[in-house]
Amino acid sequence: MLDIDLAGAASGTVLRIGPSALVRLMFDCEACGRLDLRQSGLAARIGNERGVLARVLRGGVVKPGDGVDDLGALLPAWPVDWRERVARVLDAVPQDHVIEYARLAHLAGIQSTYCRAFPRLLARLGPRYAGKAVTARAPSNAVRWTGAGLFDLTPAQLLLLPSA
Repeated sequence: MLDIDLAGAASGTVLRIGPSALVRLMFDCEACGRLDLRQSGLAARIGNERGVLARVLRGGVVKPGDGVDDLGALLPAWPVDWRERVARVLDAVPQDHVIEYARLAHLAGIQSTYCRAFPRLLARLGPRYAGKAVTARAPSNAVRWTGAGLFDLTPAQLLLLPSA
């Protein structure tokens, strides 16, 4: 947990934590039932006061009291709307591959309970998305995609990041 106000930080913002660690802000997290595993009723008490999902771009040693520098929105934003994030993940599924619902939910940053909405969402998204996502038990000869490379940066994006 960082002691910094991220309320106005845009998706794609890069933070430097300590001398070298870099993280990319993705989107606001949803308060979920996992919070209640830590403390009963915590998700309800948090309500809209939730965190931000961040992806590590470059690791490093982070110590209590290290500074946090907002380097700005250096990378492309990810949508706030979960349906748009699901579509973005589906757009990345390689040809002749499928993604399982649970993995799709994880990569889109949503709870697995959303999986029950996927058939209707896929139908609404149109034929281009049909068959790209499947249940874990669905028979398919296609390779099951894990999301490998989804959040990797392009060489041009890497040039935007400060050196270590």
